[in-house]
Amino acid sequence: MFVSAVTILLSKQWYMCKITSSMGPSGKNLDYFWNLLKFLRKHDAEESDPYLINLEAIIISICKEKCIEYLQLE
Repeated sequence: MFVSAVTILLSKQWYMCKITSSMGPSGKNLDYFWNLLKFLRKHDAEESDPYLINLEAIIISICKEKCIEYLQLE
């Protein structure tokens, strides 16, 4: 849970959370799942796929928690 820099971008109606620099596996795992989600969205045009919607909601939730933790550390 050592987050050194967090950027939250709001693009259209999607929240894109990116942990830009982190120590430990948590940031790398979030980046991996976010990139996986982007890949699946790009190659699967179905916007209503419940698995993609669920994955996106989980990633956003975790990113928001990390952002709150980061802001509390400052």
